[in-house]
Amino acid sequence: TPTRCHLQLCDSSRGAPESINSLTDGVLSANTVFRVNFGGPVFARTVKERSYVDAIVIACFSPHPLVPMLRENHPGFIVIGIYEAAVQTAAQMGLRFGIVTTGAQWESILMHALEYSTGVCKDRCVGVKGTGVAVLALDHSDETRTALLNSSLELLRAGAEAIILGCAGMSPLAKQLQDDILKASPWRSGLSSQYVPIIDGVRAAIEIAASLARQAL
Repeated sequence: TPTRCHLQLCDSSRGAPESINSLTDGVLSANTVFRVNFGGPVFARTVKERSYVDAIVIACFSPHPLVPMLRENHPGFIVIGIYEAAVQTAAQMGLRFGIVTTGAQWESILMHALEYSTGVCKDRCVGVKGTGVAVLALDHSDETRTALLNSSLELLRAGAEAIILGCAGMSPLAKQLQDDILKASPWRSGLSSQYVPIIDGVRAAIEIAASLARQAL
């Protein structure tokens, strides 16, 4: 957590999908979470007075409709999606990247949405690779670690210089994945180091949101 930042989780325990596994899930969750947390006069007054809340992070790695919904209803307020935050971080580092995600259904969705959701050219992305591990099944098990590692190595062999974690549920696995890549047999010849940046969209979005909030824009 950035210095002097307080994080508060807002979700909806009723009426929203348990996890986001499709564009339809994204729409349903956006509708419920907006209505429950952000659609009323109390939040509108909070935004207007810049009291209590300085920024919002949407922690779903997708072209989630809640991001443009909040920007439309509260123009000028800081709203950051973890998808755009992660991709823009890789682009600002000048790195070609690959995205490792959960189900194969996200491979085409994330590639298609890359430019219009993040503003980053598709040429920077070598590909999106699903692990076959469902969102709610992500954990520190050997099965999850192996799936993440294999998908990441495939992207690295395709030319990726950084790996983006394509699900908020992968956030706790970032350091382990980085270590596993370092321990893996050389995946690309001619390199003096096997170090690979692992970009966690949740962390990237929080850091960007905090930085913008401190600028009092």
